[in-house]
Amino acid sequence: MKYVDETNFSEIVLNNKGTILVDFCADWCGPCMKLKPILEEISSSRAGYNIASINVDNSPNIVRKYAVDAIPTLIIFKSGKAIDRHTGFITKENIQSLMDKYT
Repeated sequence: MKYVDETNFSEIVLNNKGTILVDFCADWCGPCMKLKPILEEISSSRAGYNIASINVDNSPNIVRKYAVDAIPTLIIFKSGKAIDRHTGFITKENIQSLMDKYT
């Protein structure tokens, strides 16, 4: 799993020609911390799944741009465009199903 912020978001997410899931989260968010190991497991075990995490407290401009008003929020980007999103905790199986729709 990659960690992104305002300095590398364009390079890692917007310039990506494939599909990437971006987890908008915070260290103080219980559901975010519960989701983090699931995303790390998926990222390391499934070839072709590209996952990044962004701390909302450190990247307010990106949070505003994508209208993230609750966390965790997962946004799927394909070829640099936001194409789908899910807000709230989500199971491993549902994350994989969401990613499978676009990879």
